[in-house]
Order: sequence, then structure tokens, then C-alpha cells
Amino acid sequence: MSLSEKQIQCIALLATGMAQKDVAEALDTTPRTIQRWQREQDFMQALQASEAGQVASQQTAKVATEIVSNVWQGRDQLRQKELSLLKTLEDILFNCLQGDTPDFRAIDRLIKVSERRSKLLGLDIRNYQILDAMELLLSERVASQRHAEIVATNILNMEQQLRDITTPSISPSK
Repeated sequence: MSLSEKQIQCIALLATGMAQKDVAEALDTTPRTIQRWQREQDFMQALQASEAGQVASQQTAKVATEIVSNVWQGRDQLRQKELSLLKTLEDILFNCLQGDTPDFRAIDRLIKVSERRSKLLGLDIRNYQILDAMELLLSERVASQRHAEIVATNILNMEQQLRDITTPSISPSK
């Protein structure tokens, strides 16, 4: 005996843990009809297989979520540890610069520390990468010239805002 479309829908809903009464209402049938279907061997075999598949799917999703969570948590811990070490190294290098003669090796190392911190924090994206991507979108006719102008204008505005933030304001002396 093959199952009807309504029986297949019923199996899918029951396998998710939905109550018979709710399933009957959703399928516009009666709970008694569902109970009658559950006495049929084909229906029960399909329901058990569906429930087993549902459980396996839920367990797989749970394990995958835990693995991804653990990986991200481990990455974050390593990133924080490295940032802490970079801060310590930066403090030591700044102390080396406190003398009367500049230590160019310390300056070079400070630049390297700054570059590494930027990379760890995701701040190492350069504007030309964005413009290269926009050029590719233009050549593939995915973006219009107007889109490119908007991107370029926004990049120029962001650069100006960064300059405004990082440039110390000089107040007139009284």
C-alpha cells in the first residue's frame, strides 16, 4: 500500500514532535483518522524512519554547532592572547624609545607590531582592493558606472573622516 500525500504530510509533522490534535487541524482531518493511519504497518514504518532521520539530523546539527562553536572560541582565545602579547611587546619597544638617541630597530618592530595587530583585528583591508573589486564588477557589467562613483566617493569620504580623526586639532593660543 502506498501512502497518500496527506499521510506523508502527517508523518512529516508527527516526526517533528507536533501533537496529533495539531496535526489533524493542520491537515484538515480528525485525530481519529490519524490514529487509524497509525495502525497501518506502512504508515508506522515510514513514521519511525522519519523520526529516526529527524533525530539523526538534530544530533548532527548539534554536534556540528558545538564543533564550530569550539573552533571559534579557540580562535578568539588565541587572538586575544596574541593581542595581549603584542601589547606587552609594544610597551617594551616604547620604553626602548625613551632614550636620547632613536633606536631604529625598535621603531621598525613597532611598525611590525602595529601591522600584525591590524591584521588580527581585520583592519588591514586596503581601499584599492575595494576599487579592484568594483572594477571587476564593472567589467562583468554587474555594476554600473554610477555604482562605481558612489563607492569611490564613499571611500574618499571615509579617508577624509579618518584624517580628521587622526589629525590633532591646533587651537589658537591666547
